[in-house]
Amino acid sequence: MQRIIFISILFMLAISLVACTLFDSNQAVYVRNISSTYLGSVEIAGLQLGTNINGIDFTSFTATERNILWFDYLFEEVGFIVDADENLTTIQGWISSGATFEINGMTFDTLMQITEELGGHHNDYWFDREQSMRAVTYADMQSGVSLTAVYFDFNDELVWVILTYM
Repeated sequence: MQRIIFISILFMLAISLVACTLFDSNQAVYVRNISSTYLGSVEIAGLQLGTNINGIDFTSFTATERNILWFDYLFEEVGFIVDADENLTTIQGWISSGATFEINGMTFDTLMQITEELGGHHNDYWFDREQSMRAVTYADMQSGVSLTAVYFDFNDELVWVILTYM
């Protein structure tokens, strides 16, 4: 029984690493050929890239049992990756778990709302066809930031959003 559990855990880790690698390589491809969009007013869970984690009130987030290896800090609503100075370099927010996604102080929960605010300078592609999940990627070439929003194809609702330095 322990051997089966161990093999299952190894299999899940391998799948996670492959998915992470595929996403990172897809993001690079989808950022390359799009016009720049200003992303300086984008916030996930009230936070922007470059924020130092020492100034974040972690009590506003829900602790999690999940273990996603590439996050330095992980909660039910959000995951963070930080640099050596403990500044946020990636923020991922799970909208269905309660993360907020804001642009210019307005909260968004559908792709249509995002494209109305940011415009059409993005790439749209299948993220996971079996789950009917698509993604759009915007890029701010001035600040070196990309925004990827994953949404359900059948109802346009956001699943999660990722704000990261390119």
